[in-house]
Amino acid sequence: MSESSVKFTELVDSGDERGLSFQTGTSWIKFLGSVEDGHVATILPGRIRGNHYHAEKREVIVVLSKGSWTLTFNQGPGTDAETRAFARGGAVILEIQPGASHAILNCGNEPLWTFSFANLAWNPERMDSFPCVLAIQSEG
Repeated sequence: MSESSVKFTELVDSGDERGLSFQTGTSWIKFLGSVEDGHVATILPGRIRGNHYHAEKREVIVVLSKGSWTLTFNQGPGTDAETRAFARGGAVILEIQPGASHAILNCGNEPLWTFSFANLAWNPERMDSFPCVLAIQSEG
């Protein structure tokens, strides 16, 4: 595979005394082609979301955090897992190709937020999310 199945874009905080502010650019919109689904969630400290892949769906996840977190991912079935650590707070855009498993672990002390968008609508009668455990949360 010549190019990674997961693209990372760390956003620059141009905020001021009112708070944080991040310009997202448009490459993620072009990656999706169209936005047919959206999902907003938090990940509590020490917890994981993901540990799955999508067979057909392209997904963009915007991660907004005050602390550290990791993304564990692979390049598709039969490939080794890779981990990318983000040591400080901020915002990151993840562009995830179909077949790439992904899991986000909140290593910080505060909830982090995820804003997810996909090019295909969620359909409970035709699921496109399949388990693939890449990250395991510690007990305690």
